[in-house]
Amino acid sequence: MEAHAQPDPEADACGGSMIDPYHRFYLWAQKRQSWAKRAKDPSFRTLRYLSEIRDWMPGLWPWPEPVLCLGPRNELELGYLRKAGMDFVVGLDLFSQHPDILVGDMHALKFPDNSFGMIWASHALEHAREPTKVLSEIRRILKPGGWLFAAYPTDFTITWHDRHDYGYPVQLLTVYEGLAPGRVLYSHFTRAGESAEWSGLIEVQK
Repeated sequence: MEAHAQPDPEADACGGSMIDPYHRFYLWAQKRQSWAKRAKDPSFRTLRYLSEIRDWMPGLWPWPEPVLCLGPRNELELGYLRKAGMDFVVGLDLFSQHPDILVGDMHALKFPDNSFGMIWASHALEHAREPTKVLSEIRRILKPGGWLFAAYPTDFTITWHDRHDYGYPVQLLTVYEGLAPGRVLYSHFTRAGESAEWSGLIEVQK
C-alpha cells in the first residue's frame, strides 16, 4: 500500500461534487488547529501507550498486521510505532508533510474492507463530527478480530475542536452504532492536574 496525497478530503468525505458546506467548515477548522500543532512530539503519550499495550499483549510482538494511524500530524508518531515492532504503519490526516501520511478524512476512509489489523487513534476520535460514521468506517476497514487502540480526553468542556467526551472506552461499543459488541482488552485512566484521559485497546467484532 503506497502512501500518497489526495488533494481534496472535503470532496472525498461528502461523496464527490455535492459538498456539505458545514462539513467543509468543520474540516477547515480541524485542519487549522492540527496545523498549529504540526511540530508536536507525541512521545510523552505514545511511548506510555505502547508500554501498556506490550504489557497486555506480550506474545504479539513484533506486530504482524498493517496499522493505520489516525491524525498523526507528523511522522514522529509513525516512527515510535515502527520502533515498537509495528512494521507496516501508514498515517491519515487532513494535511501531510510526509509521504507516509495520506491526506484524507476519517469519516470516509479510502481503504478496502478488512485492510488493517489495528487502528491507532490517539487523541483523534474526540474531533469527529459524526462519531457513528467514523466508527463504522473503522469497523469496515479492520480485519476480523482487528484491534482499535483509542486514547482521548475526558471530563472536559466540549468545544468546537474537542467535540466528544466518550467516557469509559466500552461506551465506544455500546453508545455508538458504528461498532458491534467487542472485547475491551484493557483500559487505563490517567489524571494530571485538570487534564484527564482514557486509553484502551478494543477487539472489534465484525
